[in-house]
Amino acid sequence: MLIDQIYQALIDCANSKEDLKLERKFFFMLDEAGNLPPILNLDNKVTISRSRNVFFQLVLQDYNQLKKYNTSTNHNVDSIIRSNLQFTYFLNSIDEKTLSDLSNSLGKKEVIKKSTSKSSSTSTNGGSSSESESVEEKPLMSVAEIKAKNKEYAIIQKIGFLPMIVKTKLAYKYFSNDNYVFECDETENTVNESWNYQDLPDVELPVRNPIKNYDQLNDSSRAKKAREESLNKELNDKKVQKKLILEMQNARGSIKELSEYKDKISEWPKLALAWQKILSFQQKYKNKLSSELVNDFTKSINICLDQMNDIKTAGAKT
Repeated sequence: MLIDQIYQALIDCANSKEDLKLERKFFFMLDEAGNLPPILNLDNKVTISRSRNVFFQLVLQDYNQLKKYNTSTNHNVDSIIRSNLQFTYFLNSIDEKTLSDLSNSLGKKEVIKKSTSKSSSTSTNGGSSSESESVEEKPLMSVAEIKAKNKEYAIIQKIGFLPMIVKTKLAYKYFSNDNYVFECDETENTVNESWNYQDLPDVELPVRNPIKNYDQLNDSSRAKKAREESLNKELNDKKVQKKLILEMQNARGSIKELSEYKDKISEWPKLALAWQKILSFQQKYKNKLSSELVNDFTKSINICLDQMNDIKTAGAKT
């Protein structure tokens, strides 16, 4: 199910592109693919995925492991899957059918067969010999030859190219890592002395440095607490900013009303100056607001509103 979901997401992404393919190649490297549960519509996937820059690499013990994809209505699903896998990297197998299929796929070679026959006679000039040659075909590598192949050699096949056999070195042999491999001479390991925990790499036994690890644990806890505090501060800052923005939106309406009486309001210049400071602050700090500036601005608005109300009241009395 996981592979199917990933595949569908990749196809959806490819369909969004103009050329209907991913910008980068994606490989499903399925080690022990034969032991995985059947992948839904694997034959269709390997047939069309290559044009979308999606590739499947199946690691099998033998070809029989693909037969689980055959159905009661289609007995050739395994053959369809194999025919769409254009690159074969063969290490070893003990399955006769797999070895036979590989031998046949490698093709045949012509060899010259010589035969000699002799006859003898008791007479002085008796006896004769004859020799003949004939051209015969034989497998490039027979099943027995493939089975007896040195494990360091790999047979590589790719559609459009002649097969080849190369001597390879497995990754674990040249990517050695002392932190993960502990070598022990079993002939000398009589009482498990060589497996003393003090001789093992530090990475294998973190308990060797308990104080250091405890400090690391505390550092990790402090870092986690710092991240939480930073997140809480960020959330609080956002709440404050949201509140200030609402106050500013309400203030705009008040400024518009006050502007009609600006010639009569003595505190109008202070209000205009406070408004200019807020605009400058927002421009400098990417639309953020200072609570101190907003408070000063709010005080100026309230003073001007009081003066405006006094002006309106005086006008009403006259």
